[in-house]
This record gives sequence, structure tokens and C-alpha cells, in this order.
Amino acid sequence: MNVTHHLQIRLLRWANFHALGPYIPSLGTLLKLPRDDKGVQASSRVYGFKKHFRNADDFRMLLEAAAIHFSCDGILPVPPSSPDRQPNSLQRLFGMPIRRTREAETRKYNHLRFLPQHYRETYEVAPPEGKRFLLVDDILRTGVTMNHFRVTMAGMGLETIPLALGLYYRLPYTEGDSIGIFVQKTEIELALDEISFEI
Repeated sequence: MNVTHHLQIRLLRWANFHALGPYIPSLGTLLKLPRDDKGVQASSRVYGFKKHFRNADDFRMLLEAAAIHFSCDGILPVPPSSPDRQPNSLQRLFGMPIRRTREAETRKYNHLRFLPQHYRETYEVAPPEGKRFLLVDDILRTGVTMNHFRVTMAGMGLETIPLALGLYYRLPYTEGDSIGIFVQKTEIELALDEISFEI
């Protein structure tokens, strides 16, 4: 039997960025917190989506609802740092208008480092139709990559609203706008959502 399940998300806000929830990258920190902690649950959902494409329909609906909320014409996923990792989960949902063409030096373990000078040469953009877009990345830690793509899109005459699936939990974020969707799930799917926790 299907159950109508309402997902209500209060977006997080940090500087000029939005996010669906906090993200805790440290396994040690995650294991110290109770499973019902909001940060643990949000991190688990983002990790499951990134690695295993779990809850893809929920993320699609939430991001589409956010795009409507911000009066956007579409959604632009930020590409992964390697062409070999395309399409990533976000690109599987929304296509690859921004496509990685060459390996970009990863900043995974040094987020405060600037992007390399040749970074713009590592991807190409197929100009999308429209003027205002939701620019979506999986994790936002410093905003350097997202700001780079905002400037690039602005140079093409496109306005972007940056939104990440997960925002680094130690950033001083506040609660922002609220968005909601209604989804149909079986009782079993709802029960699995409650108990699933995988890192």
C-alpha cells in the first residue's frame, strides 16, 4: 500500500549559498553522534545518493521544488573533478550542461587552496536555454568551486542560485527558506528510510 509522505526541508543558508542539510564528512564524528541526529541523517542521505544513487527521486523532486521556489529555468549540476567519474549522481538526474573534459586538481583534502589558474580549461559548457538557474553541487565546504561556476555563468549572461545537497556542518549557517514536496512511498520504503544508515 502506498502512503503519501510529505518531505519538508528548511534550507540552510551560509553567506550567499543554500543547502538541503548539514554534512559531516568525518566517520569518527558520525559514529559519536546518535543516529537520530539531524546532521547524521542528512549526511547519510547525501552519502547514499552520491555513492549508490539512493533516494534519487526524492532529491530530484526537492531540487526541482527549490528551482521553482527560486524562479529558476533549470538546474545546472557542478561536474566532478574527473571526466572518468561522469556522470555523477546529480548529472544522472539533470544532464551535463557543464561537462568535465580534463582532470581537475582535486581540493578534497585542502579546501582552502585556490583553484588552479587553468581550471576553466578543464570543462566545457553547453549554454542552456533560460536566464536563471539553480547551480547544484553535492557538498559545499568553502564555496570556492561554486563561486567559480557562478562567475563563469554570469560571464555567459546567466544568473545562478547556488545550492548544495550538504553544507559542511561546522560553517556558521542559519535556517533559510522552506520547501516541501509530497511523495508516494510504500510502508516498507518508509520503514527502510527510518532505519537505513550507511557510511
